[in-house]
Formats: sequence, C-alpha cells, structure tokens
Amino acid sequence: MERLLNGTSGDALVRMLTVQYRMHSTIMNWSSEQMYHGQLIAHSSVAKHLLWYVIKVKYYCYWAA
Repeated sequence: MERLLNGTSGDALVRMLTVQYRMHSTIMNWSSEQMYHGQLIAHSSVAKHLLWYVIKVKYYCYWAA
C-alpha cells in the first residue's frame, strides 16, 4: 500500500461510495449525517422498503390490540 501512495496524492486513489443498497432511507440518515457528512444516500430500490415487503411479516398494531 505504501508503494502505491508514494509519489501520488492519496485522494487520487480513493473514491467514496455514496449509494447504499441495504437500509431504508430513514434509518440510514443518521449514519449518513454522522459519518458521511450527509453524502450517503439510499438507492431507490430500498429507500422506502419496509420489513414486511421483504419477509412478509404480518402487520400488527400494538395500540389496537
């Protein structure tokens, strides 16, 4: 790694990935703001996904029971 950096700017070898494909955008916002200066975004394929979309969890309303 040191050989790669000798004689070149470290910025030339690094690129920040800004799109994540795992978390709902509301959950991801905290880590984006705290660790990525707001540059991380959720891909549209997962940005609004809810748990029951993925594993067919039956919706249960605690306050209506």
